[in-house]
Amino acid sequence: MSYSTRHVAELFGVSRETVRSWSLEFEEFLSAGASPGEGRRRVFNEDDLRVFALIREQKKAGMLFEDIHIALQNGLLGDIPTGSDLAISKGGQEKMRALSKRVHELEAELRRVQQDRSVQVAQVTLLQSQLSDAQQKIDRLNREIGRLEVRDDED
Repeated sequence: MSYSTRHVAELFGVSRETVRSWSLEFEEFLSAGASPGEGRRRVFNEDDLRVFALIREQKKAGMLFEDIHIALQNGLLGDIPTGSDLAISKGGQEKMRALSKRVHELEAELRRVQQDRSVQVAQVTLLQSQLSDAQQKIDRLNREIGRLEVRDDED
């Protein structure tokens, strides 16, 4: 997806002239389309927007261009403003649809697993109850055996 100077200016709340100035000052960190030369229109990609986001953040914090150059040389980038009306590319839309479908599939699988777990918890509870009943019966039978053995010894 590509963005015009006007779009970038609106997105970052700066003038078009500021976008041009930043494009020249930070040319080495931007795509070739950001500084195309005389008579050609500037076009920016999302990586360029991340560079502009850092520039805007740093300028708001009172940093000098020298400081921003150092930050960019160290690989720092800003976050593209949220809530923007950036269009999602066709490939991005397809990826979003695929991810959304996968999320729905995983949610359905999670519901199935939770239902299975509920059934298994109920089965364990039933088995524990049966085990407790059987243990009580065994204890009762052992007492009865003990009484019978005592009678046999008395006779």
